[in-house]
Amino acid sequence: MIFDIVHPDDIDILRKKQSGTLNFDKPIKLRFKNHLGEYIWFEEYATPVYKDGKIIAVQGVYRNVHSNYILQEQLEYKSTHDGLTGLCNREYFQLKKKEFDQISIPISVIVADLDDLKEVNDEYGHQMGDRLIVAAADCLKKFADEEMIVARIGGDEFIVVMPHKNSFEVEQYIEKVRLEMKEFSNLSPFSPIQISMGYEYAPSSYGVMRQLLNKADQKMYKNKKMKKMLVENR
Repeated sequence: MIFDIVHPDDIDILRKKQSGTLNFDKPIKLRFKNHLGEYIWFEEYATPVYKDGKIIAVQGVYRNVHSNYILQEQLEYKSTHDGLTGLCNREYFQLKKKEFDQISIPISVIVADLDDLKEVNDEYGHQMGDRLIVAAADCLKKFADEEMIVARIGGDEFIVVMPHKNSFEVEQYIEKVRLEMKEFSNLSPFSPIQISMGYEYAPSSYGVMRQLLNKADQKMYKNKKMKKMLVENR
């Protein structure tokens, strides 16, 4: 039976097709399970057949369009994600930033930046620097939930957007990331690499995203400067 092999999310489309309540002016797109248990995308241009004002059949031919869908998904993923780390990219962050500016929810923005990455690149090469960038990305992503946005917006610059989180939850997240980075750096062949972070919270995201980002950025640089001063004064 066709309902046994259709994707669960597409069952309603199939039911509407059988009842004649679907829009037949557009191609019908469904996923069916093949003999390997994989869901494959199909497209059908269907025409309902009526008798005495009632639908009695639907005529159409299915066409396998799975490769087109996979290609489209890959293109969409690449357009919104960073190639090195797999995090969201700058373009995606800017898009979400505009969206948050139009709604009112509690929100926090974290700006993060690796310390002394230039020195690592100069002494050990950019491949090692890339390893550190990926490690930082993995740490930021490891403790993020599905609602959070973790983006790489530049070489070693990251932004984390945390909707519906209070200051305590943000500080917990930052501490977890710092400890994870410290553990990674202990295994590195050079002096410990650290990540500087600053955050800003607002009870409403409406129209304040740029302001939050600037304040978080200032706090991040203040954190970076304090660590350098501590090292110099030792």
